Amino acid sequence: MDDYVRAIADDLGADEQDRASFRTLLSGVGRFDSRLVAFRSFHGRNVCYSFLAAERTDPGMSYCYRPYADNAPAGLAGEHFSVVAPESHTGPNLDVGTQVFGVAEDDVVSVRVLVAGSWQKIPIAHNALYLDLPGIPQSDVGTVEVTLSDGSTQWHDLRTGI
Repeated sequence: MDDYVRAIADDLGADEQDRASFRTLLSGVGRFDSRLVAFRSFHGRNVCYSFLAAERTDPGMSYCYRPYADNAPAGLAGEHFSVVAPESHTGPNLDVGTQVFGVAEDDVVSVRVLVAGSWQKIPIAHNALYLDLPGIPQSDVGTVEVTLSDGSTQWHDLRTGI
């Protein structure tokens, strides 16, 4: 865990035991040569993931969630994954783009997302999901569909958050 990630983890409530769970799930991906790191926080109760570009001036974000929380909203309860899709405007022309990323439990076997009316596969590697959509605004990115190893499916609407 480098100093940059350690500072993020500290801000998100990670203690020394939580920091031992740190994993780099992906590296060198997308337009910004980004990496996806994951770790626990709040004494193992939360799962946090950070998507960090190689340059700190490029887009990135961190998100934490509590899997299987008793008080999770109905639309999120029992999800075997967590996914976000932030939009960014970068470069001298403020070019639009959206990056879809997140984490998945071991039983997630495939993921796809509805982009401008067409399904696109989101690759899974090391429990990480990532799809770069340069030129695509977030408003064109909708439902994520996950298929589990038992054949069941789960959905998450990126527009509503559930």
